[in-house]
Amino acid sequence: MKYFLAVYKERNFTKAAQHLYITQQTLSAHIASLEKELGCKLFIRSTPLKPTFAGDIFLRYANEFNTLYTSIEEEFLDICDEKKGLLRIGIAHTRGRVLMPDIIAEYKKDHSDITIQIIEGENDDLPSFLINGTIDLMIANYSQNHPDIKFDNYYEEEVILLISDKLLENTYGKRKNEIVNMLHQTLNLSLLKECPFLLSSKDDIAGRISSIFLSEVNFDLKVAVEAKNIETLLEMCCKGIGVCFCPKILVHKTLDNKQISALHLFQLDERAKYMISFGFIKKPYYSKAVREFVEVAKVYKSKDVF
Repeated sequence: MKYFLAVYKERNFTKAAQHLYITQQTLSAHIASLEKELGCKLFIRSTPLKPTFAGDIFLRYANEFNTLYTSIEEEFLDICDEKKGLLRIGIAHTRGRVLMPDIIAEYKKDHSDITIQIIEGENDDLPSFLINGTIDLMIANYSQNHPDIKFDNYYEEEVILLISDKLLENTYGKRKNEIVNMLHQTLNLSLLKECPFLLSSKDDIAGRISSIFLSEVNFDLKVAVEAKNIETLLEMCCKGIGVCFCPKILVHKTLDNKQISALHLFQLDERAKYMISFGFIKKPYYSKAVREFVEVAKVYKSKDVF
């Protein structure tokens, strides 16, 4: 099954063979033998290879078999108390920067022989990584139900509005304190119509949430910078370049007290909150390495570091 899955993923016999550490001839012969046994072609021999209808159907069974085999392998490794292994975690870059260093440092105290591989990707891409076996566990915001994935709520994040004191001073002068007080009483974004904004991509959670709130304003938005990297926008916000929507956890985990004190932080409404969950492929057994990583991460959360 792993030979078929490798070819399906790479769409190339040579690349798949390199990944499997076997010769191309051996791999081609194996796929040909499988096709003969099934009585139909699984791939159209073109460049790149294209799966046939039968190949797409066989993929579902191959994934199910691979999931079951992995469960068997993991359970018997745990029975034999085998503490070595590989744990592959899928997470967005920014969230990984915030969470992984402290959690992994704690996890490694009792799991020094477990190699951890962090696979970074967009929230929407991580479920497919789970399905195709690229990762063992994902940590993400994923609001949709998925028939093949089990979700376990981790913690609630929220996006907040940030404005530097410097920007408010330069824009409103003596009215700065009045504007700040009014924003705290009722977050009317029209009060900021004179300010430039820093916008992140709508592929990003902060970008999607900011677009909801900004779609309700009745003024022409001044956009200073658009960028995909929210950390870059946060640094620009600190320098007074513009108003920024940013996950609260990122602010408190990446900025020091001096930087935060130079900012005004405003909480949005419930639409700015979202759940971060662990995601696992549905299967009969989860390895001890995965289960204990989740336990360590939950203890980390209980310390109110968020």
